Amino acid sequence: TDPVLAASVQVDHKDDRDVVRQALTGEAGVNDSSAFPFVYLAICFLGFRELGDHGLTWILRDVLYAIGGAMAIGFVCGAGTARGIAKARAHGYESLVLDDFVAVGVMAVSYGLGLLSHTYGFVAVFVAGISFRWFFERHNVETDEEKKGQSRDNLGEMIRFHDQIERFGEVLGVMVVGSLAGSIDFNWRALAFAGILFFLIRPAATTLSLLGTKTTFNQKALIGWLGIRGIGSIYYLAHVASHGLSAEFTAQLTEIVVPVIAASIFLHGSTSNFLMSRYRKKARAAAGGAAKGTGAGDV
Repeated sequence: TDPVLAASVQVDHKDDRDVVRQALTGEAGVNDSSAFPFVYLAICFLGFRELGDHGLTWILRDVLYAIGGAMAIGFVCGAGTARGIAKARAHGYESLVLDDFVAVGVMAVSYGLGLLSHTYGFVAVFVAGISFRWFFERHNVETDEEKKGQSRDNLGEMIRFHDQIERFGEVLGVMVVGSLAGSIDFNWRALAFAGILFFLIRPAATTLSLLGTKTTFNQKALIGWLGIRGIGSIYYLAHVASHGLSAEFTAQLTEIVVPVIAASIFLHGSTSNFLMSRYRKKARAAAGGAAKGTGAGDV
């Protein structure tokens, strides 16, 4: 699930606990970062990066160090910045606008440090966001209930601010995909791959990953369908191409990746709002029925 193009199916406020939205939001944050080791594994198999005996170099360098180092960078940046903001507020410095842009700065700094340390910038940014939120939820220095409520309101405002940034990124991402799609030929291989990916691989992977959870069949089906592809695929394509792939092979990959993204934007974009709206109506109806049933029992 693309973290930008799938913004409309992710959590939309600070207290959103919906299973489908949380699953898609968590996946959007994790999958871009967790894909990196496997991208490097493919590059190793192509002979453009050292794999090591039995894959040991790849495991130590591209899995353990790159992920662990990025998580450490993200935690320090996120929790450290949140602590600094909390201390500033404790001394009377209150600025929502400043907090908004500080959060954007945290993303830039954590991503930059991740690249400088040869770890994964995406992982660092994701962990920075989690640790930033975690600090305010678990270690809020405010003791006054009114101030705690104000801090949560500020957090909600920050989420809305970042939603606006996501909307800009969504438009930019669609423009990039559109410009690339206009320069390539849509062939049956790409469309067949998109069909297999959307209707077989994604639902099967979702079903397996949700085994043992309390998600309903409808929730599993929604999560399985709403795996919107986006600009992250373009990023990885460019990253792989920068490692010395031939122009012919890069063109072949592009002729598969771009049509898949375009098909995803069309299919998921035309169905996501309708499906999520119907899902919310059913959820509200079920909640209302449960409340009435509880009330009748109490009476």
